Amino acid sequence: MLPGIENTYRNIRYSLEENKDFGLANDFFVGEMEAKRRQLKWWRRWLLSVPAAYKIFSNYGTSPLRVFLWLSLLTFLNAYHLWDYSIYANESLIEINTSEVNISSFDSFETLMNSIKINVEGIRGVLTYSIQTLTLQKDKLEIFDNLPKNSPVYLINTLYAVIGPIIIALFAVSIRTRIKRN
Repeated sequence: MLPGIENTYRNIRYSLEENKDFGLANDFFVGEMEAKRRQLKWWRRWLLSVPAAYKIFSNYGTSPLRVFLWLSLLTFLNAYHLWDYSIYANESLIEINTSEVNISSFDSFETLMNSIKINVEGIRGVLTYSIQTLTLQKDKLEIFDNLPKNSPVYLINTLYAVIGPIIIALFAVSIRTRIKRN
């Protein structure tokens, strides 16, 4: 039954694309892909298949916001994993000097805010390095000192260097689809 539904969705989509109704054709493309994905075994339907990944990361190339959120999440996860190995690892991310703050007074809010020091340079450095890894840039920031060859940083960077361009390509496809649809 599902292969017949998939074929019906495909035929309707082709007809709509010939009539230049790309918005409605996208909806039938999503239906076609859902029918294709539902034909798989449950573990492949949700985890280990290209249609499952395509659904999870970009809703079959129709959601630029979803892809952007995944790209942002990957950037921050990569930065988080790299922090402990970077030159900023010995520095605190956020420092709060509470010795000069009187908590019982609302007038001390400004004093409290002034006592918070955020390591902006470290955050910027690790995030920049993460973006450089995800976009396959060759000359990256130097944020590591004498990493051993068996360091997990190399594995992490390789993993993100493979995933990053795929997510960026999905982002481009979803933006193209969104522009074509409207």
